[in-house]
Amino acid sequence: MKGGVDGLDFSGSRVEDGKLYLSVRYTLEYEFRVFDGGEAQFEQSVCSRLWE
Repeated sequence: MKGGVDGLDFSGSRVEDGKLYLSVRYTLEYEFRVFDGGEAQFEQSVCSRLWE
C-alpha cells in the first residue's frame, strides 16, 4: 500500500441519523509494472448502526 498507514484517507466518513458511514481510500503499488500501470486506487465503504 502506498504510504503505509499514512496513505489511508478516511475523509469521506461521517455520522448521520444514528449510523456510522465509514469510507476509506487508498492506493496500491504493483511490484511488477505492465504498460506503466503500476498503481491502482481503491475505495471501500461500510455502514453500521451506532449503539444507543
